[in-house]
Amino acid sequence: MPKYKLQVFLIFFLSILFIQVVDAKRQQHYLPLFGKVITIDPGHGGIG
Repeated sequence: MPKYKLQVFLIFFLSILFIQVVDAKRQQHYLPLFGKVITIDPGHGGIG
């Protein structure tokens, strides 16, 4: 019985991992800012 539980757990874990990897690769095509670097300029002014 313990081997059966281990096999079920491994199949479940690997399926979740596989789904996450596939979903991440699929979403890369839909993200407009994927692969771009965004910098924020704090600006000038204020008391300094």
